[in-house]
Amino acid sequence: MVDKSVEFLADLRLPGLSEEVSLHIGPVLLESSQRCAYDYVSVREEPMMASVQERRLCGKAPGQTFTSSANSLRVHFRSDESVQAGGFLASYSLSE
Repeated sequence: MVDKSVEFLADLRLPGLSEEVSLHIGPVLLESSQRCAYDYVSVREEPMMASVQERRLCGKAPGQTFTSSANSLRVHFRSDESVQAGGFLASYSLSE
């Protein structure tokens, strides 16, 4: 049996503290579950502080754009092997 679970973590970080990262996640089509427990893409600002809220997307969701208030964003994608779906597209831009 082949393990079809996937986990991917990416830090989008700029050198200058006054720069911003914008991340657009296109329409999402992932396994739907309460609190996005199984398959999800999440976005949060770095550094990971308790006061920073993680935003999770799963199931069928429209596209959303996330813009950092500082110079970095962390993207985390997780999928288990139970349900296969279409996935999502993501693109980012950097600005000063």
